[in-house]
Amino acid sequence: MSRSKIKEYSIDPASDIRHLITKNNQFITLQKVTTDQTTNYVLKVKSDGKAAKERSMKSQFEERFIIEINKVKISLTKKYATKKADKVNQRIGRAIEKYPSAAKFYEIEVVAENGLATDVNFQKKSSSEQDERELGSYFIKTNLDTKNEK
Repeated sequence: MSRSKIKEYSIDPASDIRHLITKNNQFITLQKVTTDQTTNYVLKVKSDGKAAKERSMKSQFEERFIIEINKVKISLTKKYATKKADKVNQRIGRAIEKYPSAAKFYEIEVVAENGLATDVNFQKKSSSEQDERELGSYFIKTNLDTKNEK
């Protein structure tokens, strides 16, 4: 079993989309996909419940990451805080290492004069919307081809 997502795939045009409701009343969508990576039968499953869970986790990581960056930004205005540009970059690097799933959606810039950091600017990249569409999706691989399955 592989936990990595299939990155390059295409939806099989010959197959139809199946909408199901699970035993615990969760709505899921099944689609057959084709990929060059494997010869197995692959299904893409989109679950609303899983999407809600992943969205919640993503927002929590993002919130914590912003708090860390704001701590660095606020410390630049305090009297005895670290203001050297390389030390500020280290603190930002630690925040990026701690929250890599949130950090990839932000562009961070340290404004420095004479080796001292004066400000930290950060803004959200536009690539986060594409990742938002893939929340709640996962793949099931099997070697059984279920053409006659109802």
